[in-house]
Amino acid sequence: MQILKFFKIILILILIPIIQGSTFVIDPSKNAVWHNEKGLFCLRFGNYYGAIEEFKIAIALNHKTQASGAFYNNLGTSYYKLGVYELALQCYQKAIGFNPNFIQYHQNLIDTYKAQKRLGKVINSYEKIVAKDPYNSRAHLMLGLMYKKNNNKTKAVMYLTQFRRLEPDLDVTKQVEVMLKEMR
Repeated sequence: MQILKFFKIILILILIPIIQGSTFVIDPSKNAVWHNEKGLFCLRFGNYYGAIEEFKIAIALNHKTQASGAFYNNLGTSYYKLGVYELALQCYQKAIGFNPNFIQYHQNLIDTYKAQKRLGKVINSYEKIVAKDPYNSRAHLMLGLMYKKNNNKTKAVMYLTQFRRLEPDLDVTKQVEVMLKEMR
């Protein structure tokens, strides 16, 4: 008798949405944000492996939007905290690919190069890029940020000022202007 009541309740629960015409919509982007928030919670409390899994889920659910940059950045931060710098670099590079106008992604990438003791070599490679193409604004931005990280204020100001001249209308330029004011 109880089994029959159980099946009636299940049948009613299934039929109510159908009768009412409502549908249950799964929104992957909302779920991605939820998993990102869970990952940030794990990251905040030092559960880096849990954070990595949550950020990977967020990326899988929403892997083609500007928000993906934030998910990749957070995943990179998790790897960075674990000392897995090569994976952190890949994540930060992807984050920049999704949102090149967010300066924090560039700074995280530079921090990772510095943690690997590769910053000097990377500076040299960007210097060669600028020598070949003096209008490469991204190279100027990266050099300015790298020299700032190395406490070379003169060169940092020089390259960041050139970036500002090359890209006066980008969102990231506003962040660079604030940085330049702080350094003067």
